[in-house]
Amino acid sequence: MEEELYQTYRADCLALQVAIAKAKQGAWEEWLQTLEEDPWGRPYRAVRKKLRPWAPPITTTMEPQLAEEVVGALFPHRVGSALPAEEEGEAVNDEVEPVSEQEVTGSASRRPPPGWTVCLVGCLKKGRFPSSWKEGRLVLLKKDDRPPDQASAYRPIVLLGEPSKLFERVLVARLAEHIHLCDAQFGFRCGRSTIDAVSRLKGLAEEVVAQGGVLVAVSLDISNAFNTLPWTAVMEALQHFRVPGHL
Repeated sequence: MEEELYQTYRADCLALQVAIAKAKQGAWEEWLQTLEEDPWGRPYRAVRKKLRPWAPPITTTMEPQLAEEVVGALFPHRVGSALPAEEEGEAVNDEVEPVSEQEVTGSASRRPPPGWTVCLVGCLKKGRFPSSWKEGRLVLLKKDDRPPDQASAYRPIVLLGEPSKLFERVLVARLAEHIHLCDAQFGFRCGRSTIDAVSRLKGLAEEVVAQGGVLVAVSLDISNAFNTLPWTAVMEALQHFRVPGHL
């Protein structure tokens, strides 16, 4: 009798564990579904609670002179590196593919208003990215263990409006059709991440070590590379890939 009761107890414990696991899995799937339906809902608020507590933006508490120096260093003005200004309304001679509704809705975080395809086609035909779409809100993120009076202590993020992000995504998708990068590049590539690059390096190291060899890796870190790359170099690369002029 005692053995039967014990076996029943064990079975009930196992059933309870299975039920708890199913409940957790169901709650997790429901949680992910709310993320798909509302990116700023419960999952977003839960993650925000795990982050550092709210504080006023760094730019509002920073001394004006220091803020000017930091922004000037992070976004340097390089003489001779800017693109030549185009005349308003100047047409581009190469053919412009129409922007489909699917292309627009697939790039937007939410369904854009009617008429956006016409607007974007007009921008493409004129080879223009409206200046007002380039204006954004600057947010500075403080890096740990860096002197606060140096520009290298901050990581800049510029929050752009929905029109600029929409047009940018359409442009990026079209540029990807013309630019063919080498297999060893992982940055700025769809479906690849830093983890993939590290895994490739780890695989190479394990292969060399298994053969009794030594692998030497050289890492180069270019300070503020994205904001200091000359536009002339970008244009030369686009011409090398024979990217259409309007792009």
